[in-house]
Amino acid sequence: MTEPKSPNAHPGCRHFPLCGGCTFLAHTYVEECYRKESHVRDLLTPMGCRVERILPSPRQDDWRHKVQLPFGKIRSGKGHLPTLGCYATGSHDVVDQKECRIQDKALSNIAWTIRDWASREKIPVYDERTGSGYLRHLLLRKAHSTGEILVGLVCNGPRPLHYRALLKTLLPACEKALRGTDGKLAGIVQDVNTRNTNVVLGGEEVPWWGRNWIKEKLGPYSFHVELSTFFQVNPYQTPHLYDLAKAAVPHGSRALDAYCGMGTIALWISDKASQVLGLEENPRSVQAARAAAKANNVANVDFACGDVAEMMPKLAHEGWDVVVLDPPRKGIDERTFASLLESRIERIVYVSCNPKTLARDMELLHEVYRPLYANPVDMFPRTEHVETVAVFQRR
Repeated sequence: MTEPKSPNAHPGCRHFPLCGGCTFLAHTYVEECYRKESHVRDLLTPMGCRVERILPSPRQDDWRHKVQLPFGKIRSGKGHLPTLGCYATGSHDVVDQKECRIQDKALSNIAWTIRDWASREKIPVYDERTGSGYLRHLLLRKAHSTGEILVGLVCNGPRPLHYRALLKTLLPACEKALRGTDGKLAGIVQDVNTRNTNVVLGGEEVPWWGRNWIKEKLGPYSFHVELSTFFQVNPYQTPHLYDLAKAAVPHGSRALDAYCGMGTIALWISDKASQVLGLEENPRSVQAARAAAKANNVANVDFACGDVAEMMPKLAHEGWDVVVLDPPRKGIDERTFASLLESRIERIVYVSCNPKTLARDMELLHEVYRPLYANPVDMFPRTEHVETVAVFQRR
């Protein structure tokens, strides 16, 4: 495999437009926001939903505090060298990145350093066609409030017997990469994924060095963030997104927070609702959410572990006033829909990361729930993605 080259590279990034990470580098930020807002408006206005002006991100560069990149390889003589970066647009060819406009700079420094380390140590890269090789993905997380960085090596096999020898070269390389930045290494964790799948994480974590979590703070609340737990990747915009959701929660209401992750929205709305119950299927996220509620002395929030579709039919008839939905990109499933339509829940606050599935779900809810308004939020500058907070009231 040869490294893909970017034709007519943009002066703002040598990898644009080949790299699939950014799509709006050729536009001004004003034009980008206009296009995203128009996209949401075109999808939702026909269903009688008022669409507010988009909320721009306070920061357009260096905002991404989670980096998830596949390893690739290029031929070099009789062997191969590892590459690391986003997939090229429309393919699974890895762009060997040397820069990135949207990643936090400390994380970029660590990423390129680990690629060079893998090359020096001659660690074989996973080949999805044959199932051979070792390094699959690199996953990095950085806490905005503390600067702590967690390194995750996703590998096709168990921890190597000589991992301590690898650490002797990896640790000083990472520490050197962080000089002059606000980042500090908190831990290195291996995730074992031996399955033939496009899912990045395998679920089995093996420590190499330090902690398997970083301490993050969002507003007044502290959290321990791990590799697999969900946490918004743009810390500069997240409080504004959550404020929009909180503003739609009636004072003193009993609130469900479905697809709650590690409880960030549940805690954010806890001083406005009388009671909050978060629903989440990832056990590690539920454990982290409960720990966060306890650590932050929030007594009116609890969490239940399980599939939202299985829990909602019963909960929908237990006197809850409002449900906050933050589903994955595929939107809401049929069983959850049925439960909502048959319930007495008065209000839905829908936090969507996919305007197309939001429009589909809005149409399905329309006979029972009237859309009040939707507010686009630019959580992912330079990319095609846009978040939206939509509010529905029972007819």
